[in-house]
Amino acid sequence: MFKIYFSIYFSLITILILYLLNLVPLGIYLIPLTFCGIITTSKLVEFSKNENATKDVFFYVWSIFFLSSFIAPLIHFSRNYWIEHVYTTPSDWKYLAFQVSSIYLVGIMIFYLFSKVKTRPKRIRYFWAFKSNASTVVFVLMLFSLLLQTYLYMRLGGIHGYILRYTERNSGGGFSGMGTLFLISELFPYFLLLWYFIKNRGKQIKLINVILFLIILLLSCIYFGGLRGSRSNTIFTVFQALIVIHFTLYRFKRIHFLLFIAAFFLYMTVGRIYKTNGIGTMEKLSSLEDLRISNQLSSIESIIITDLTRYNIMCYELYMFDKNSYFEYKYGSTYLYSALTFIPYGKYIRDYLGVEGRTDAAGELQYDYDGVGRSNNRKNTRIFGFIGESMLNFSPYIIILAFIILYYILAYISYWVNAIPLTDARFFIASTIVIIVPLIINADSSNVIFTIIKRPLPLLIVLYLITNRITYLRN
Repeated sequence: MFKIYFSIYFSLITILILYLLNLVPLGIYLIPLTFCGIITTSKLVEFSKNENATKDVFFYVWSIFFLSSFIAPLIHFSRNYWIEHVYTTPSDWKYLAFQVSSIYLVGIMIFYLFSKVKTRPKRIRYFWAFKSNASTVVFVLMLFSLLLQTYLYMRLGGIHGYILRYTERNSGGGFSGMGTLFLISELFPYFLLLWYFIKNRGKQIKLINVILFLIILLLSCIYFGGLRGSRSNTIFTVFQALIVIHFTLYRFKRIHFLLFIAAFFLYMTVGRIYKTNGIGTMEKLSSLEDLRISNQLSSIESIIITDLTRYNIMCYELYMFDKNSYFEYKYGSTYLYSALTFIPYGKYIRDYLGVEGRTDAAGELQYDYDGVGRSNNRKNTRIFGFIGESMLNFSPYIIILAFIILYYILAYISYWVNAIPLTDARFFIASTIVIIVPLIINADSSNVIFTIIKRPLPLLIVLYLITNRITYLRN
């Protein structure tokens, strides 16, 4: 009962303090928001008692739900920070917040009830064991990736030229046409982690050894993709390293994870400034105020509501559904567009079929609200997430079905991850998939497919080549 009482007190006291400080307004939106806070906090308290929580897919699911349904709306109201750079905005966000909080509450209840259903654990038939030459093969792949990335730097004028090209990406510069090369050259950090995993299996690793490796891994992530503004690539790789090391090489303490979280927000803050300013980042860092993402938000607040949640975008999406009578639902078009983007000749098939992507659909919804075609003159890069993209395709009325589909996708991933022994080579892939779970919830289909192609798929192919399949003997 402790978790229930704690969750109720935590949620109610948080809201009461913000209200008494005149930071959040009273409104009917607080009813579903409070229930979201109670349920998600209760689940996180439950996970806090599990020392293996960081390996559990649903730990990340409930963390995202907690931030999205409870923390994010409180930040939005307390800072009065919603949607920018649009043609029209609502005069009052409270009723929209009530709708979105109700949607989240429905989804949370579905996940909570479905999690109570007993299921048979998934069984694996084969154990993947590393071959004797596995580390040598991975080292050769690392070397090839290093040479290719260094060649790209030389081709673009060194590191300075590379950063300058990135800075000019919106004015005719950038890295257009180099996606395939980056896909291969930026595999180095993954191979480095795999090589470290293979070389140190079964050994007693000291903390200093782990810290030095993590520093080297972080630097390699910056060299291989980080200077191209790819924050998620770096975060995913380092976080995967923490999971792999924690469960197979060195058991981290809670203080270590707190320090890692602090480092995460620091990196995301500096990375956001670099992504915006490119080569001028060091000049921007000379002022403490430049570490603030906006005049209204602190760095941590901004990261929560822009990188980890999609609450305000869903509010605005519902507002535009009501305001834009010209918008036509896409009925799965954005998913087909995403799938065709990453297959040979997919672009020609898309053009032939006239398939619309998520960017086009979102632009039509947000900018063509009065029938005037503005979206073609403006690039829309907002990310709507699984629920938001579902509504773009099939309207808000399918929200229950969307949450059920999302639950079964995540449940299947969870069953597979839980079935893989820590000593199985595929645990390296399992640790990758675990950290992609927040992406499945918060990103659009094109982002998810691209990430799968870039991360788990190449590693799975390499693992298949450097392992032997042995019939799995259960106790």
